Amino acid sequence: MSTVRPQALPLARRLRYGASIVKAWALDSKRPLNVSFFITNRCNLRCAYCDIPVNRHFPEMSTRQIAGMLDEFSRLGMLKFSCSGGEPLLREDLGEVLDHAASLGVVTSITTNGKLLPRRAAGLQRLNTMLLSLDGDQDFQRCTKNNDVDQILRSVELVRSNGTQVWLSTVALSQTGSQLDFLFGICRDLGLKLLLQPFQGELIPGRAFDQQATQQQLSGLFRRALDKAPDLLANTPDYVDMILQDQYLHPPRCLAGRRTCFINSNGDVFPCLPLLLEAGAAPNGLELGWEKAFAQTEVSTCQPCRFPCQAELYFTFSLRWRTWLHMQRSV
Repeated sequence: MSTVRPQALPLARRLRYGASIVKAWALDSKRPLNVSFFITNRCNLRCAYCDIPVNRHFPEMSTRQIAGMLDEFSRLGMLKFSCSGGEPLLREDLGEVLDHAASLGVVTSITTNGKLLPRRAAGLQRLNTMLLSLDGDQDFQRCTKNNDVDQILRSVELVRSNGTQVWLSTVALSQTGSQLDFLFGICRDLGLKLLLQPFQGELIPGRAFDQQATQQQLSGLFRRALDKAPDLLANTPDYVDMILQDQYLHPPRCLAGRRTCFINSNGDVFPCLPLLLEAGAAPNGLELGWEKAFAQTEVSTCQPCRFPCQAELYFTFSLRWRTWLHMQRSV
């Protein structure tokens, strides 16, 4: 199977980003180095473990409002901008949003189920990284997402032809170990990486086919991944150790709200993904201005967690050398 090698970030940009991270760490400054945006809460699938499109109904910002948000966060020090949801490809202006972010010198990323990629890939010319949600083979995928695996995989080359790096993003459930050979086979054939994402929370009653993995199952899954294909595992060594040692991030040590923020589709600004999903009160950037809203973003009440989206950022922004070395090899 033919593959297209993704474009690596230029060395000058890597050095500039690294210097910004080191400066924020040295000064212990509150700076939004990573901004994650729920561009929509709508979705064209109904995954067994996700209730976002069912229970979260929020207004969506216009293209112009998003551009203004990006301008302001760029001025505040944003290095990476990630779009998720919901399904970000449902927004017809996604390519325009990513183009604007890229014009500011920001690394761009999206998380997608891939269903709309055949007709939307051409508009993602300035996308750096795509996390493609895939939990297993067609039978397994039918249980979690009811998505067409072959269609997803055919779409990978469309995106990679733009120079975009693609990672498979797999929710780690109790039966995910049975899918490792399939997932790593795809990664080897297409030149991808695999990001394992332990599931935290309750599965949706009436639609759950699987169960949250126990600590023993998670440890076994990550050990098997390390034994089978350590070169294809996108999770950093520090994160893998966190899982194997049954550890969690504890606020405010996690740097949520100090180096990162998560923004809902209506402009509410949260320190991290778990708090965004709780949808409690939060400062709104459209009402207060983005600088003031981020300044008011704090972790007040939060449970220890190990969501990869926050944990991997913590390891990066706290200058863990193994994480930096891993990212240099992977990105």
